[in-house]
Amino acid sequence: MVRLLHRARMLHKTLSLHFVPRILTSVSLQPTTSTLVQGHQQRHIFGAFRRTPCNQRSRVPQNGNFCTQQNLQDYEIINFEDYVKRLTENFQVDVSGVTGVLEQAKGCASGDEAIALLDQCAVKPSQDLIFLAIWDMRDRWQLAYLLFKWGEKWDCVPEKTRCLVIWVLGNHKKFSTAWTLITDLARKSIDVQEAVLIMIDRQDEKHGFAS
Repeated sequence: MVRLLHRARMLHKTLSLHFVPRILTSVSLQPTTSTLVQGHQQRHIFGAFRRTPCNQRSRVPQNGNFCTQQNLQDYEIINFEDYVKRLTENFQVDVSGVTGVLEQAKGCASGDEAIALLDQCAVKPSQDLIFLAIWDMRDRWQLAYLLFKWGEKWDCVPEKTRCLVIWVLGNHKKFSTAWTLITDLARKSIDVQEAVLIMIDRQDEKHGFAS
């Protein structure tokens, strides 16, 4: 029975991955919508960030070898814990200055106001700082997302950071927010293949198909 369940999970994962190219095409054609949660949450800081203009004719970067059978079998989700360990071992990055300001920022009326408050703190954003701060806030998805938007403003969100925030949103079952973010990234011609795979993994776990 255990072996049968494992095979069912692997089959579901493989079938999901076969649809990745279609998903990537779909998200690149989606109409632009708000990147943040809707409804009653629109009135606090996560309800309105000023959107970055993007080229409406952009397309998802393609990789001809992406969906080979070998890639499907070998694919593994990024081990964020290992990456955090390497960062903390090799670099002295203090995120305490940022996390303190975040507690103040969560009371701001808008996302832009919260980011302006972060801009005033003594800590200068960097790729490592943003990544580690998001990791520290992984149990508080709203603050993690705010950090991502701050890092995005200062061009401090490489692929690993984008994948991390998608992973955080997926862990908190904020799938609509995550997919909208992926769509926005794709429309800016940013490669979202890894992010899509992370979302498939998170949704598989939600529905009991985690391997």
